Amino acid sequence: MIFTVHAADTGSEALETAKLVPEATAPWAIIAPPFWLIVHRLWFGLLVYLLVTAILLVSLLTALGPFAFVLASLPGLYLLLEGNNLRRAKLERRGFPMISVVEAANRRDAEELLIARHVNNYQSGPVNYAEAPAQPKKSKNKVTSEDRRVAVDPWNNEPLSLGLVDDRI
Repeated sequence: MIFTVHAADTGSEALETAKLVPEATAPWAIIAPPFWLIVHRLWFGLLVYLLVTAILLVSLLTALGPFAFVLASLPGLYLLLEGNNLRRAKLERRGFPMISVVEAANRRDAEELLIARHVNNYQSGPVNYAEAPAQPKKSKNKVTSEDRRVAVDPWNNEPLSLGLVDDRI
């Protein structure tokens, strides 16, 4: 399972404020959506969910009754698929940017891996999770004939009529 790590502090104290959010569906969000929203303090999402559910329940009394039952499951389905993205957006708005990504079998292993990674980096120098890795510089030079090759058909090893292919594109 993959977890995104969000923290308010980006220095050596980043682990004190770190919050892990799984990159997966939220099954409790479809089983008990209002409680899931309350537990994760998604108040605006709770308000929207309650309004949509109230409108759909009122529509049960109209001629759309059979369809309204199916429509009533859509807010929970949306939370199942996008619930953790709502949590990430809330953390970003509150000043907890994503500082790392951890892959582990469960939350406890993810926390242990994050701590071990932090300790190893801290021993080699101060850690600043907010710094993005350096991107390779793109060459401003024009493409030369050495940078090009002819596209070849893999089945009969004949040149294709597409012309030249640039590997760097």
